[in-house]
Amino acid sequence: MIIAIMATDMPTLRFIAVFLVAGLLWGCTQEPPPLLAPRVQVDVSHFVGTPLSGPQAGDVRPAALADAWVVKVSFVGLEQLPPIGATEPLDKDQRIKLILATREGHPIVATGRLIQTVRIVPDAAGFLGNLGAGKYGRMVPIHTLQGALPEGTSITLDIDDPASAKQPLAEKGWNKTIQLQFGRSGAVYEAAIMVADLLDENTEPAEPVAPVAPAPLGHRWPMPANNSKVKPPAPTAPPVYQRELAVYTPPPARQVFALLVPMQFASSPIKGVLAVVEIATAPPAPVRDLANQEALQGLQHSTEASINNVVVLDLPEWPGLTAAVTALSAPTRRRQALAYMAATAGAKITADVALAADSDGLAMIADRVAKDLTVAAAIKPPPGRPYLGWVVERACLYTLAWMQANGKLSPELSAAMIIDCGQAGRDASTFADVLNASRSEPELENQLAAANFAYLDDTSRGARVRAFDWLSWRGLAPPPSCGYDPRAKLADCRAALRKFQASTTQPVNP
Repeated sequence: MIIAIMATDMPTLRFIAVFLVAGLLWGCTQEPPPLLAPRVQVDVSHFVGTPLSGPQAGDVRPAALADAWVVKVSFVGLEQLPPIGATEPLDKDQRIKLILATREGHPIVATGRLIQTVRIVPDAAGFLGNLGAGKYGRMVPIHTLQGALPEGTSITLDIDDPASAKQPLAEKGWNKTIQLQFGRSGAVYEAAIMVADLLDENTEPAEPVAPVAPAPLGHRWPMPANNSKVKPPAPTAPPVYQRELAVYTPPPARQVFALLVPMQFASSPIKGVLAVVEIATAPPAPVRDLANQEALQGLQHSTEASINNVVVLDLPEWPGLTAAVTALSAPTRRRQALAYMAATAGAKITADVALAADSDGLAMIADRVAKDLTVAAAIKPPPGRPYLGWVVERACLYTLAWMQANGKLSPELSAAMIIDCGQAGRDASTFADVLNASRSEPELENQLAAANFAYLDDTSRGARVRAFDWLSWRGLAPPPSCGYDPRAKLADCRAALRKFQASTTQPVNP
């Protein structure tokens, strides 16, 4: 029938051919549909304190307002994720210090499933240039937020997808959220990122699949056998809502940098969000004044709420000590109370541990801290802030030492001890010796330095590397002129250490 039509009706055939070619050309030149930005809610808030401590009660000095920085974050939606080589993992070179995770509102062991997908853009200017040129696909602006960052305060900037709360898999209301926090102490600032999303624990990273050769012509695949003994697949758990907060080491304050967060929204086809961060340490006066006016309102509301909801220690008299000890015994307030107390008292290791510990470890640490603080409260006159910091730090460290000796230390706490104590925090006997020889935080630092220095000629290469990294972060490692390399042969390491010791030993004049 078709052949007959083609042979007898050539004008019709030409018309069909022209129509098809025109349709193909029209389809090739048709513009793709516009890339729509997700409909998000935005928020900028301020509070006294750091991302680690959370909101605290306190006032901002006028001098701090006059020297406030201005933080600007531009959220951009990406139609496709860029190639892996254009970005770096957020946890590269131990950039991430701690991860705090909650699932359905309950604290869990921090696995970092969401934070592991966050990437940092090392060359933000070049990346933005390639993005604008279309090298990484289309982009769409979502929103730009900015605010003031006076000394001693923190700023929170976030975007929130309200449409995600209507997902049928969620039993409770939840929103996809990307939140950035920046806290400032002098010329140094601390950064944190929070990602909240629906997490499918049944999904594993995809493995590379080998290509399947096409079947030869005429080949018939065998039919599957009817095996009644084959068990049906086990039911999978539904996705759960998880929230993860990571405290990380940010780039220098004067540098523009960007974070890439893979996330899909209900109201847009974008595959990820690029957060471009700009921190102006010397903004124009009109920009700073306007940002300060908005920040003061947020700081006032935060302080009023903190008086009722956050444990407050008024040093050095400690009138809030009883409330602090009470909060440590409450499971819902324990982590917040311990983190706040540690930040207020300057107990750096305890501050890290408060975020990394699981619920059982946190309960043990909080119980020991509460008991030691009760004893310290009986001292007359009340000791000041340095002693309070040492009481909190010592109680936490002794609990960690006991957990370590009894095999109850979680991987997250082990990692925190290596970061804060070096190789000395990895060896239970050495760590116990360091604690027993310390009577204050300066003594603890000296004992940790001495112990890590002793590991520089250890037979284990890993021990030498961990000790050297800890000493390097504190400016205590042998200088490069000595030629010490922890990854070199042990004989070369010991020769470099002898050279370093000879350079630091001065001859005694007769």
